[in-house]
Amino acid sequence: EDTVFRRAIWLSVLKPIALFYISSKGRDALEAVYRVVRIVIGVLCVELFLILSFAAVACQIYSDFPGFEDLSSAFLSLFKLSTTVVNPSIWMPVYESTTSSAFFFILFVVTSVFYIHSLVLSVVFQTYMQAMSEIRDRTRSDREDALRLAFLTMQKYGDWESQSLKLVHVRVLGQALALLRPHYGPMKINALLQIVEPDSDGYIDYKTFRMKVPKALRTSLMSTRPTTIFSLALELLAFAVAVSNLVYVIMVSSSFKAHWWNSVMMPVGSLIALLGIIELILRCDFLKIFGVASPTRLDGTFDGLAAFAGALSLYGILRYVLHLESGIEFFLIGRSIDMVRFMRFFGLCRDIVKRTGQVLPAVIGPLVLVVTAMHIFTYIGMAIWGGAVHVGMYGEAITPLYDLNNFNTYSAGLVTMFQVLVVNDWHAIAEVYTLADRFSSDIIVYTFFIGANLFGVSILLNVLTAFFVGAFVTKVSGSGNADVSNTTTNRQSDIVVESIRTVQSFSSMDMYRSLTDDSVSETKTNSGLEFTVSERQCFDKIMNTVAGGGDENDSGAAQKACEYLEVFESLTPGRDKVGYMVCCHKTSDRIGNRRFEVITKNYLNEDIMHVIVSDMHRELIDLAFNALDNEGNNDFTVERTFQSKNPAGERLILSAALLEEEPPVSLITARVAYFQD
Repeated sequence: EDTVFRRAIWLSVLKPIALFYISSKGRDALEAVYRVVRIVIGVLCVELFLILSFAAVACQIYSDFPGFEDLSSAFLSLFKLSTTVVNPSIWMPVYESTTSSAFFFILFVVTSVFYIHSLVLSVVFQTYMQAMSEIRDRTRSDREDALRLAFLTMQKYGDWESQSLKLVHVRVLGQALALLRPHYGPMKINALLQIVEPDSDGYIDYKTFRMKVPKALRTSLMSTRPTTIFSLALELLAFAVAVSNLVYVIMVSSSFKAHWWNSVMMPVGSLIALLGIIELILRCDFLKIFGVASPTRLDGTFDGLAAFAGALSLYGILRYVLHLESGIEFFLIGRSIDMVRFMRFFGLCRDIVKRTGQVLPAVIGPLVLVVTAMHIFTYIGMAIWGGAVHVGMYGEAITPLYDLNNFNTYSAGLVTMFQVLVVNDWHAIAEVYTLADRFSSDIIVYTFFIGANLFGVSILLNVLTAFFVGAFVTKVSGSGNADVSNTTTNRQSDIVVESIRTVQSFSSMDMYRSLTDDSVSETKTNSGLEFTVSERQCFDKIMNTVAGGGDENDSGAAQKACEYLEVFESLTPGRDKVGYMVCCHKTSDRIGNRRFEVITKNYLNEDIMHVIVSDMHRELIDLAFNALDNEGNNDFTVERTFQSKNPAGERLILSAALLEEEPPVSLITARVAYFQD
């Protein structure tokens, strides 16, 4: 029976496979971690070898001190020191006897903690960014195919002229947007069409469709709330309630004691709670039922917590009035939670909360990996030590209460593995298992806990750190004389947390007003409804940021290359002209001269031309990546040849080369040659 139980435990290790089966984000994160492990394992071996080398020296010099009697004990002591859980207690006895020993232990701490651990973090960060960049490129390719199929489908639903010119009619695109945004009215759909093509004559080509439709799909339109005396008074009330509640909670929680305060504590707190609830109700959208428009917009996080705190406070007041137990406790817990209301008045707090809400869906993959690792190590611990640790039986032989960190149950095992991931006192937890009924050998115990520390902390938690560093990346403007419109998303601040692209007003009388990208001004019309336009940070946008991608409007490298080529053309009037196109991998921009389109259209239609350009660009990137891995020469080109449709003996030659490797920018030229050349 015990054998069957242990087989069931070992098979339970495979349960997380279902998570990766249903979650593409989990599979992507697993692929990224697999690449990280292949590289980081070498760095971790270097770290272990350095600890072994220091341990060999320590057991020769300090063998008279506890923890350094032989090589194995010295290695274990120094590994604990490398995780800082025994610093400086492990070497203070040696230091008391020989002050010069400080040089040895300080050198070890600097080498292992400051250098090796930073090296591991940097390797994990770089490898994870590279892996996520490749995964992002794969999804970008799928998105390109989806956009191309959508364009061809919309052509079929257009009129005869749009099908013959291979364009999409704006009416068809508007119908598609209405299906994707069923809660948008006609004016908002027209506003989205303005983002796609402000000066449209009724038709949209594939280039515009490919660049602007994804931006329109990420755009969120909200009706502008006018500033009125009522809205200003409501904001003043909200600020007064937040400050009053903050002062109230501080006074209640502090050591302040007075007879008069005890008599007014509940009445004053109840008044603050009721004012907070009233302020929240006045800003709710359901006031439209009574024909009253809400003057301000609710915040899901802050106002949600405020609503929960208000409900908890009302419950506490009710219990207090009915003379039931814990009424004051419930009330004060609600008031303490409502302290978060005060953070709503600070822009940095609002930005951090918004960015956190945007990042959380994308962090599912790394979190699934961490939970999976905890699950696997928990079941391994249950198979080895399940029921072998007896709580309350070890007395002073262990740190008090640390025998609660056991694998007797699944929940207790998860708590134990969480304690190990936090790092602090993992060695004290391991000491409990040296007294277990079975498998209490130091080799088995410390192999398990050191392995959990290396994999869970050095790899998985560093992957999480890499993800959040990428997601909350700071973008600082590098141009001193840049125009304001180009620095909207590059504010010089501690953390850039939201990209508000455009703020523009639309009138119901003039729905085709030009919409300028990255405008920071709000123009008001004489009539009608106004919208605030902002770009939603969807999953692809978050992963683009995590992988080091830039702004879609950041096409400086491609634009500069085209400017250089134009200067070259102007300086060589006698040479045969060629068509050229510059492709920026980071922004998906394709910028070129008119001649490229003129030359290629006799051989390829526009859709096929874009497919071939994408294939050549990706092939260049793959060649550059392989050359970097093999330390080879990165001077290479890619070429495609196409026969002419007429029997004139002509052929089209497309040649491509990389201009920059990071970010990848390629130059593709088009020229016509003859067979006799």
